Amino acid sequence: MRLVLGPLKRHRPLRRFIAVVGALPGVVAVRPGHFQRGGVEVDVVYQGTAPLAECLEALAELRLRVESESDGTLLWVRLLSELDDE
Repeated sequence: MRLVLGPLKRHRPLRRFIAVVGALPGVVAVRPGHFQRGGVEVDVVYQGTAPLAECLEALAELRLRVESESDGTLLWVRLLSELDDE
């Protein structure tokens, strides 16, 4: 599944997102793409049974919201905090 993650100004929040999402049950791989206009495309190989959007929104480690989903193949994920203060 492809995610579009943003807004992002730095790589640190992306690295944290990759680490946290990569530890979710059912996630086999997380592959970031290139930064573009304050966001980044991220490919997530997910084999879990629960919808990935629900799993992402339930993460206590990240403040994010799934803005929309398209055909079960693309999620627009908005970071509510860039986590730059960590």
